[in-house]
Amino acid sequence: IKSCYGNPTCSGHGKCGGQKPGKCQCNPSWSGEECTVERHIRSCRSVGDPHPISFMGHGFNIYEQGEFMLAVHPDLSEKHHAYMDWIAPNRKGHISANVGYAVQAGGETIVVSNINGAVVAKIGCKTVNGNTPGGNTVSGSGSSKVTVKTAEGSVATINRAWSHFVDTYLTMKIPKDGKGRGIC
Repeated sequence: IKSCYGNPTCSGHGKCGGQKPGKCQCNPSWSGEECTVERHIRSCRSVGDPHPISFMGHGFNIYEQGEFMLAVHPDLSEKHHAYMDWIAPNRKGHISANVGYAVQAGGETIVVSNINGAVVAKIGCKTVNGNTPGGNTVSGSGSSKVTVKTAEGSVATINRAWSHFVDTYLTMKIPKDGKGRGIC
């Protein structure tokens, strides 16, 4: 990792030594060691049985059960996941739907799911609402819609859909450099 002492404005998109001595602290729309990678605001979603729409607007279907990476980027310290399960035991292999969302951010994992008709956010076994120890914010836990805002500025909205299913909407400031991964 390069030192920014010879680059005090971090390529004009930050400041040297903001949070860590000798390291660039980039302005919100920039990332990278020298703040040279512009971050763009992008939105994606996974709704219904599930019909994801990617950051680039591409739609597709997932008819599987399991955990799926929604979005991750090596320059960001957060990872977003979706969980899918079969709609009914007798429909295995035919139709699945979103049953949960999780984000790893700020050294913690926030899991959101529909529990008895209420969308609930938890860290471990503890229901959360408000500011978290990792610098994230959760609102609406226990209602029909939970919003999770990460310390890096991503926003996930998880709505109660039907039965025990949820719809997930994710907006991120993500570098447009081809290094992002996931179904978003």
